[in-house]
Amino acid sequence: MSLDPAQYLNGSVWVRLAPSIHGVGVFAIRDIPKGTIITEHDSVNNGYDDHGTEKRFFNYTDKLLRQLHPAIVKMIHDRFILYPGHNLWPSPNFLQFYREYMNYSELPCVSQKMVSLRKIHEGEELLQRYPMDGARISSISHHRYIYKSAGSIRGR
Repeated sequence: MSLDPAQYLNGSVWVRLAPSIHGVGVFAIRDIPKGTIITEHDSVNNGYDDHGTEKRFFNYTDKLLRQLHPAIVKMIHDRFILYPGHNLWPSPNFLQFYREYMNYSELPCVSQKMVSLRKIHEGEELLQRYPMDGARISSISHHRYIYKSAGSIRGR
């Protein structure tokens, strides 16, 4: 059974990285229903399934783009250069480590397993409650330092 690109992308691309009051955060690009898996971690196995079959690279034809949610199309155009006749690219979530950019909240909307705990609205920042151990704090501080340094270079 072959993978339907429109069905896969419409059912798996929910978020993107964006500026947050915390530095960088994970934001909903469209409404996310309660119980939705936020990401399948497309970075695992470099986009191949357990049998070594490439399954998350798609030919972004005009026909496919018309079948996708507009926010997903925007992400594709933001990440990739589309050429006539040569548009084999991964999912826009490929190699995006959203868990590393998930900010903390006492009232989370996403579980540790990256599942939405309630309906999340378009534009809302996704937040998790996670243990605040030394390694996690170090990782968070490292990512924020890189983001803030890059922002200051651009004159922000």
